[in-house]
Amino acid sequence: MSLAARRPAVGRPVAALVAGLCLACGAGAQAPTRVSPPREAPAPATAADSVDPSIPAAAAAAVADAMTLGMRLYAQDRASAAATDAALAGGMPPTAQGWITRLAADGWRVDFYGTVEGQAASLVTVPVDDAGVAGAPVRHGAGEPLDDDGRAMVAARAAAIAAFTPICGGRYNVDVVPGALVGAPGWLVYFSPGTTDPDAAVLAGYVRIAVAVGADGPVVTEVKPLSNTCVIMGKPAAPPASAELVALAVSH
Repeated sequence: MSLAARRPAVGRPVAALVAGLCLACGAGAQAPTRVSPPREAPAPATAADSVDPSIPAAAAAAVADAMTLGMRLYAQDRASAAATDAALAGGMPPTAQGWITRLAADGWRVDFYGTVEGQAASLVTVPVDDAGVAGAPVRHGAGEPLDDDGRAMVAARAAAIAAFTPICGGRYNVDVVPGALVGAPGWLVYFSPGTTDPDAAVLAGYVRIAVAVGADGPVVTEVKPLSNTCVIMGKPAAPPASAELVALAVSH
């Protein structure tokens, strides 16, 4: 297992959406203990308004949370992929250790960070608009110190990586999202199997790790594999010329 420093640019948004939807399977898990709330505001409750009325009332809240996280992971992962391509085009600093992706006033901000004088600092910042189009990278020669939330995200990411056991072989991508999106404490760190194959759909193999970050540092409060095995499904090799692929199905 290796954690991808180069984020795959294709095939990942669907996988990220599935990872968010899998949260409903773990809705009964014990909630982590809140220590330090992230400052990012929760997303509007649009997902709750979109839940199919045929879903039983007892499950509606869990489904709405899964939809909120799935849509967030889709958009965040797309922004991360676009920013990676933009940063690599001009050369990624060799001391870069990872990335964090956050909402900004005009879309997204992706920081590729490293350690400068013992502290996490942004080496390259890439703005990405809401359509997933990256702007010009801003390179910080000596490194730009991250703010409190940025440092908390880096700490949560590092703690989750230390606690992570892969389900799939190959590379994994890491997404840090605020638990406040679904009324949960701390940070939710998603590990998603990566692929550069546009004909592959990663249906299972995801892991979610909850981390609280306080004055004494990060604490892993939950490790939640979202499946027991890895499932990667390929698109049909030779569909009929008149056919259009609209869905993949698997029994597991």
